Amino acid sequence: MSKKCINCGASTSTKADECEYCGSPQYLSLAHKSSFFSQEIKDSIFHNLQNEDNNDFDDKLSLIILYLLNDLESEVAGLLNELSIKYPKSGRLLFIKAVKDLKLSGIDNASPSEIKNITSKFNLALSFDNEIAAEVKAVLLIIQQSYYEYNSINIPEKFIALINNLIDIDVPEDCLAFEIFK
Repeated sequence: MSKKCINCGASTSTKADECEYCGSPQYLSLAHKSSFFSQEIKDSIFHNLQNEDNNDFDDKLSLIILYLLNDLESEVAGLLNELSIKYPKSGRLLFIKAVKDLKLSGIDNASPSEIKNITSKFNLALSFDNEIAAEVKAVLLIIQQSYYEYNSINIPEKFIALINNLIDIDVPEDCLAFEIFK
């Protein structure tokens, strides 16, 4: 079975991680290196996904990530609701919903209870889907630096335990998560 590449539109296998023609990943992850995605590539993917009626789950999550990157949070709610009905136990979806909530509240404006709630959602998301570990770790590192360390707040044990569970996971220094929360 095949689908269209989210970047160039070439036909590609649904099992392929990257397009055989342009080398683009077939879905966006917050752990992908930001340097790969020039503004031209982001615009191309955005245009292709917005104008495609047959987007699959990963395509729609990629579109949500692009909305978050472009500060278009108002466009996200409908897609998240639609996907939540179809995929209620998707760890990646739960994670992206929590990322959207964190972006809306702002890391520096979040209350300790909001950070605790979001961290719990990340932990739950990981229990459903461990393939999102790099994405989760990237956002946890942002929270650690931009919330706990910046505000000189002691880091809760549960937060430390969650990061320690992901210690062997590599996260690029220039991943898309950092771009969402800059």
